[in-house]
Amino acid sequence: MYNLNARPRTRRGFSLVELSIVLVILGLLVGGVLSGQSLIRAAELRSVSTQINNYRSAVFSFRDKYFAIPGDMNNAFSFWSTNCAASAILCNGNGDGLYPSGGAQQEALMAWRHLSLAGLIEGNYTGSGTADAITVGTNVPATKLGTNGLAFRFVAVTLSGRNYIQFGSPTASSGNVWLDGPGMKASDAWNIDIKTDDGISSSGKMVAGQAVGASENCVSGATYAFAETTNSCRLFFEP
Repeated sequence: MYNLNARPRTRRGFSLVELSIVLVILGLLVGGVLSGQSLIRAAELRSVSTQINNYRSAVFSFRDKYFAIPGDMNNAFSFWSTNCAASAILCNGNGDGLYPSGGAQQEALMAWRHLSLAGLIEGNYTGSGTADAITVGTNVPATKLGTNGLAFRFVAVTLSGRNYIQFGSPTASSGNVWLDGPGMKASDAWNIDIKTDDGISSSGKMVAGQAVGASENCVSGATYAFAETTNSCRLFFEP
């Protein structure tokens, strides 16, 4: 029987105050996620700078102690005959102060093993590879940015004939001999450059160039291509 005295049920929605509180909470959550991603990326970029500075210091200490650069040292076998390589031919460099270009990568790969055997860097690296190909984490150090690694390299023409530590990813188009693949986008490269050098892509102790196989530009003249959004840069640091 219908009760005439019963109060009708009313459907109550969210008030404007409640909706405002929900929107504020959602905004804070989204902002927190984005801020967290930015902090993580900033930490990854700092880790690359830290690695480079540590390896620069290690190369300086190596030269000061052994009067040679790691990998190129022509009497390394006499110091580390039991651990360096199977023979002096594989362990020693030619002492010319340069890392060879082209297909002869033995000195550039052995450099990491020399530094490790000298106790100047952490990690253990093989010093060689199949057809001298680079394997990140095995014969060259890995970084915290994707599949990127760090390798010694001598660049004869485009970078004024100097030894560098190269940052990038292995690329099949060069037989994985160099780290010529895309390493990071232009804005990230500039972030490292401005904090550690002069912020100009073509000068100073850090320079950047277009990566092999990159779909976008890394630099435009001496300026980083900030508008590009994909990984397109390889980096070179003077040790």
